[in-house]
Amino acid sequence: MTEIPTLTLASVDSFESALTVLVAPPEDARTIKRRQAARRVTYCAQRLAVERGYEEFTLDDLAQEAGVSRRTLFNYFPGKLEAVLGNPPRLALADVEAFLEGRPTGNLMHDLSVLVLALLQDEDLAKDEWVTTRRCFERNPKLLVAAMGKFHKIAAAAQQLIAKREGVPADSARARICVGLLAGLFDVSINEFVESEDRRTVADTYMDNLKLASRLLRDTAD
Repeated sequence: MTEIPTLTLASVDSFESALTVLVAPPEDARTIKRRQAARRVTYCAQRLAVERGYEEFTLDDLAQEAGVSRRTLFNYFPGKLEAVLGNPPRLALADVEAFLEGRPTGNLMHDLSVLVLALLQDEDLAKDEWVTTRRCFERNPKLLVAAMGKFHKIAAAAQQLIAKREGVPADSARARICVGLLAGLFDVSINEFVESEDRRTVADTYMDNLKLASRLLRDTAD
């Protein structure tokens, strides 16, 4: 039986560890170029996983597809699984500081959505890249286990930010519900973006769905 791919992830049990997960270090031209190269490696890895299956390609195959040496791959990722999953998007420290100070609107859900939009803009994937990512997990469902581990780490970090801003425990219902709502909206929005033929960006799709969700919640409250 084929083993399910897994990652060893550090826990996010403090505000400081949340910053490590969510905040990007300052970038210069060299680090931007490195990030773009890593993104290309991930796109190539996901495309191979779609075409052949995750277990049916090697790092040598990936190096050839990405147009780099096998040794160069390790400058970006420690292994094949990490290459397929890719690096998560990260936030600028200024965006996190603004959120913690109650900006830009003072409304918790809206301000969290501003952070989500910043993450989407940091990722800045073309539509074919989103499509390839989804097909990768459809073709290789066992990869979802590892991907969900990374998602839960980001979610835990987001709960730490909410706890810091709101003065509540990170595992409070308030923090967990906020993150759960945003995650659900993100999932719906990505699927809608991938399947639709309109010209909206993924960020626009997310904001439209956020407005719809806000109206639905208001109707429920009434």
